[in-house]
Amino acid sequence: MAWIAIILTVVLMALPLQLSDDPTATDSSIAIQTIQARYLVGAASIFPENQELLLQQLDEMFGHGPVPHQLIGAVLVGELIGPEEAIEVIDDINSQIEVGSLKASAEDAEAVHFLTKLQTARIGKQNGEEPISPEQLQSGRTLLQERLGWVGRLAMTPPDSDDHTERKNLRDQARRSLFTIMGAFGLALVAFLVGTLIQLTFWGLAIGGWLKSGIRPLAGDSGIYAETFALWMVVFVTLNVVVLFLPLPSRSMVWLFIPQVGSLGVLAWPVMRGLRWSDVRRDVGLTFQPQAWSAPFVGIGAYLAAAPVVAAAMVVTFLLIFLISLTSGAEEAVAEPGHPIVDHILRGSWTTKIQLMCVAIFAAVPEEIMFRGFLYRHLRAASENWGYVMSVAFAILFNSFLFAIIHPQGLLGLPILMGLATVFSLVREWRGSLVPCMITHALVNAGTTTLLLLVTE
Repeated sequence: MAWIAIILTVVLMALPLQLSDDPTATDSSIAIQTIQARYLVGAASIFPENQELLLQQLDEMFGHGPVPHQLIGAVLVGELIGPEEAIEVIDDINSQIEVGSLKASAEDAEAVHFLTKLQTARIGKQNGEEPISPEQLQSGRTLLQERLGWVGRLAMTPPDSDDHTERKNLRDQARRSLFTIMGAFGLALVAFLVGTLIQLTFWGLAIGGWLKSGIRPLAGDSGIYAETFALWMVVFVTLNVVVLFLPLPSRSMVWLFIPQVGSLGVLAWPVMRGLRWSDVRRDVGLTFQPQAWSAPFVGIGAYLAAAPVVAAAMVVTFLLIFLISLTSGAEEAVAEPGHPIVDHILRGSWTTKIQLMCVAIFAAVPEEIMFRGFLYRHLRAASENWGYVMSVAFAILFNSFLFAIIHPQGLLGLPILMGLATVFSLVREWRGSLVPCMITHALVNAGTTTLLLLVTE
């Protein structure tokens, strides 16, 4: 019964994410492409001699995909080259819509129409013709900012704009994004090199028999641990629905703590089923042993060791995107993995951003307790007769898959999420305690969120 509940809940959580096929929706991938757009604008302002290379990158990023994605490309073409070239891109978008190869909502069609007028007005301004009326500009500004976000502001403030203050603000933001991305790339390269060294050392010691498993003999009942995990999933989903639909006093992101904290109430289930809490804590790793002082160092080391794993997972992700682009239409070609938190960070206030960072960091606690604690211990016990290596491999892979599939990044997010979960699981297997796993997981979430905050500042 426990696994029936787990499977049904996973399907309930994952299927809407995988089957969502509304190409007109403005989702987190728009936020990701906004960051890409800021990078290109920043690079163009600092390295104008590399315009040809930047235009090639622009075409690769925005030359296909849903209407909002391609409109971002049109705005950037107008920014980097001129309004005539931007109109050519918009005409191509219109052609795709007319032949049915590109779906457009009413808002998309309106955005395409207004952006055409905007670029045409730029040409007319150069020829001394009448500009667009203030009423049309105001309604168009609202529409473009809703559909394109930061790029919508850029479209309303082209290189020949009279609003020099807004123009300077946009260019400064783009440059800060560029410098942040360049700095992050440098840090990631260092982390990759150090992480590779840690990985080689770890596996050398493991193969040589110097590292031993920290998983102790089972004191409780692994079936009850499966029940606890299943109950947690049901409670977690239920509380998320409650937070989403109930008329709460405020739409503050603090309410996102309710599912995370409230779902931990299922920790009482094993005790209610007759197990001793001390046995449960030991089985699932809710201890500081062994060597509590080492947990932060192990957590940081595992964080660095995750860098080469994530790099390999990114290669797999890019390969999947390429394969999908060969077999899909224009709308699906840019189905990049993204998380709803990206859009909130990009568009939200600083209060919202800080709240989201706290939520993301704290999420490591319940997720590690349930996935690397209860679920992993159940899987290890269920497969213990397969031999140590097979048991560990099965528990890690199955655990990592479930962890990845319920996240909102979609199928293309599986490689990176499974890679991270594999690192968390290896730490759990080696140390026995969940504390270093929580530290590693929290560092991953904190690092990612901080990078988004800096890039979108």
